[in-house]
Amino acid sequence: RRGLLSVRKGVGTRVAATDDDWRGRFTASSRGELFDFARASEFHVTDRTTIEARGRLAGEMGIRPGRRLYRIAGPRFLAGETTPFSYNEVYLDPRLETVVSRIDVLREAIFTLVETHAGDRVEEIRQEVRALHMPVVAAHCLGRAPGDLCLRMTRRFNGSGGRLLEYAVQYHPGDTFSYQTTLSST
Repeated sequence: RRGLLSVRKGVGTRVAATDDDWRGRFTASSRGELFDFARASEFHVTDRTTIEARGRLAGEMGIRPGRRLYRIAGPRFLAGETTPFSYNEVYLDPRLETVVSRIDVLREAIFTLVETHAGDRVEEIRQEVRALHMPVVAAHCLGRAPGDLCLRMTRRFNGSGGRLLEYAVQYHPGDTFSYQTTLSST
């Protein structure tokens, strides 16, 4: 399921990759795979601020305009590498600021920290991938030109009653991103 084995008739089964290289592909069809992704990468927090969600952002999040949120942002690296593969933004309820305010490099899934401190379990994660032109801040961080094509992945982490616990955004350069799924007949 994770693309690590290659099976060919008459040849047999072989290990196709010894490490899961998230730079060339991204798959996440379960909470467990999001955990794996977080452990294989490092989110370097370079920006922290409190914002008011308005307009398009509030609409995407499904929240009332003017709601205050704590925002952290920065590049994400494959562990041990020096070139980031994405630019991330994470929006949380301001009451959860203390959960991440002292973390400079995060090597785990933020939603697990949120669940622990908010006392509410993530019941649903909605993902969307959209092609668009890279915003200036993401382009600068990733060494790209503003306006280059990128893929923007958003995740809305919902708790009980559909309550928003976390909203995460990742910008990936369009030429380095691949999303793979496997459909089975069962």
